[in-house]
Amino acid sequence: LPDTECALYFVPDLGENCVHQFVLNRDNGTLVHAGMLALADGHGPRHLVFHPNGELAFVVNELDSTVDVLEYDAELAAEIIASGGCAPGTSPRSQRSCLRVIQTISTLVDGFVGKSHCAEIKVGPDGRFLYVANRFSDSLAVFSINAEACGRGAADPVLRRVQVVSSEGKTPRHFSFDPTGRLMLVANTDNDSLCIFDIHPVDGSLTFTGRKYRVPSPNYVLVVPEALCRPAPQSSVGA
Repeated sequence: LPDTECALYFVPDLGENCVHQFVLNRDNGTLVHAGMLALADGHGPRHLVFHPNGELAFVVNELDSTVDVLEYDAELAAEIIASGGCAPGTSPRSQRSCLRVIQTISTLVDGFVGKSHCAEIKVGPDGRFLYVANRFSDSLAVFSINAEACGRGAADPVLRRVQVVSSEGKTPRHFSFDPTGRLMLVANTDNDSLCIFDIHPVDGSLTFTGRKYRVPSPNYVLVVPEALCRPAPQSSVGA
């Protein structure tokens, strides 16, 4: 969320096929429903991430394997936050969303036929690329991000598909980047594997390193900073 005070929250809702927005009431810690963005029929939004520039967001749609590029209206967001959410007796559906769809792009290769449902989505460490995991088609999609294309009337698309590559396993449910930003660790849930990919520094494409580790039904990858893995220093007290 680009709002520096974290007063506005967005929640993808697969069942309602929308992205809800909430305002945080700092007096009592509750969230007030303050509008929603309806998405195209059949999308089924699963996760949403913001670009580091704070002007773009990306929502991955589980049911039809697409990504919606969303433009963030900071001025409208400030108005919504200042108002404290929906006025009494007003439906959230009638409220304006500060997100607007400006592009929709598939996470699958052209002509794909078969079952596929999106899972994780992440912006790469340097903000130049977007990555998506496709379950059942067992693939990883890579997109280049043209952040300069954001804005009303912009002619160029924000996302261009760079690559769709095998996850080297079954049902890639989650992935994370290593601290250097040069490696991706992919959790393939249904064949008990954690696979390591190199990230190309120029075009963001993925190459399997050949390293695959057996992990029982991995569901999430959390990279722990090296400093936290070091043994605690021994106390000299009482020595």
